[in-house]
Amino acid sequence: MAPTPPTLDYFKFCPGEEHIKISNAICRGRRRTNFPRCPGCQFNDDEKPGNAIAPGGRPRDVATIEALFRAHDILGPAPYPLSPDVAWRVGHAAGQYLHGRLRGLERADPQVRSLVVGRDLRSISRQLQIGLIDGIRSTGIDVINIGAIDTPQLYFAVNYFRACGGIQTTGGRHPAGYSGFRISAAKGFPIGAETGLMSIRDIALRVPRHDSGSTAGCREEDLKEPYRDFIRRFLIGGGALGRPVKIVVDAARGAASKWWPLIFDDVPELDVKRLNFDKEGRLARTPDPLDPANTAELRAAVKDRRADLGVAFDGDASRCVFVDDKGKVVAPDIIAALLARRFIERERGASIVLDLRCTRAALEEIDEAGGVCIPSRIGSQLLKKMMLERQAIFGADISGHYYFRDNFYGESAFLAVAHVVSLLAETGRSLSNLVRPIVRYRCTGEIGFEHQDADRLFNEIAAAHADAHVDDLDGLTVRYADWWFNLRRAEAPPALRLVLEARSKRLVDQHLAELSPVLGQRLRC
Repeated sequence: MAPTPPTLDYFKFCPGEEHIKISNAICRGRRRTNFPRCPGCQFNDDEKPGNAIAPGGRPRDVATIEALFRAHDILGPAPYPLSPDVAWRVGHAAGQYLHGRLRGLERADPQVRSLVVGRDLRSISRQLQIGLIDGIRSTGIDVINIGAIDTPQLYFAVNYFRACGGIQTTGGRHPAGYSGFRISAAKGFPIGAETGLMSIRDIALRVPRHDSGSTAGCREEDLKEPYRDFIRRFLIGGGALGRPVKIVVDAARGAASKWWPLIFDDVPELDVKRLNFDKEGRLARTPDPLDPANTAELRAAVKDRRADLGVAFDGDASRCVFVDDKGKVVAPDIIAALLARRFIERERGASIVLDLRCTRAALEEIDEAGGVCIPSRIGSQLLKKMMLERQAIFGADISGHYYFRDNFYGESAFLAVAHVVSLLAETGRSLSNLVRPIVRYRCTGEIGFEHQDADRLFNEIAAAHADAHVDDLDGLTVRYADWWFNLRRAEAPPALRLVLEARSKRLVDQHLAELSPVLGQRLRC
């Protein structure tokens, strides 16, 4: 039994209840759960200088932690506000929540009572993972640490070990100094705002770091061999390509700099030129392959080497961008259309899930090939959930994520590379030649606008385009025969995001000029 706190500890009271003395511990607990009598109380240390209340009357630490939780993941500058203590809270909360999802006999299975953890190569991610592991173990859940990995490997590992979930510590495509967590449940089920992330957030806000007395274990595992074999299965002939394929790979000094050599180095007919594989973990730049400035070196190298293909990875190798043999970036939704046909040829009538912003050409290609195209709301967790519900064989978004049923409905840049390389080897055609028929529309890309009243704006735009097909699956999508657009709220209001596509550049410019005045001030995305 814990010792009784000394009498001197009971000197605080809630306003209006002077006769009921409470301890420091109770006082702190009430502040952390936003007890209604706390604001303005003389004993509220959170309101004292240096430990102020955040806007809205919430304690600063609670408001800061809450802001790290986004629609699909947890992300922020590290080590502040994303500190090892916050990582502990996330681990503790995720351990409780993911174990709570288990049912019946699963709860008694020691193998299922474990969580897989991995991290990207950033030094700050290593530090955060220590706190994360301690938080998980504090719930009595064992930890399987698989080390520095590409994020898609986590989905493979959760299924390989039959764990109740997994957590990757990563900053993804964000700059050095950022990190965060991506969480999956058993079988790789995606955890986002609509599938459990907000429950994890609520636990993390309530429970500060503490000694739980748990003795849960932690062991290290290396999945190099089984993971390599898994990826290589999707190369034509398991790696016997049948003809040489010359490729330039930009790893951005991220996870691909470690895992590309382990997976692909001994493929005999794959001739690889490496960029930014040195100084592993020290990012060469902001690892965002969607930024044209970040593919300039790759595009030049593809042309200089007369390569068949170029590929640029983000920091955790969860997304990639392809460059064709002419040194031109191929939009991710064009690659998606190309791969969708490949999958439908193998499985007639297969379902394909696409981010609703994808080019209309992708929908037309899928329909012509005999597949079923299912539009998805925007966000990786939502797209993966839709794939799982519809048992879709493949999915993609415009951000360079490619999702595979064979990877437990998770994204995988390495699998995307395997399929594109195999396609080039099988057909003997160049990538520029393969995608030329699909590039039949012109698109603005995603453009940002600032607008203070999105609801009113959406109603006005819907009324102004009553002669079009209009839907509100995610924001507002308006479709005409020769042009269409999607307008939606961004994660940080009052910003809006617009994607507009038409049959010609003239139509794109015309309709963008018509819409822009009502959308507000244009922003840089």
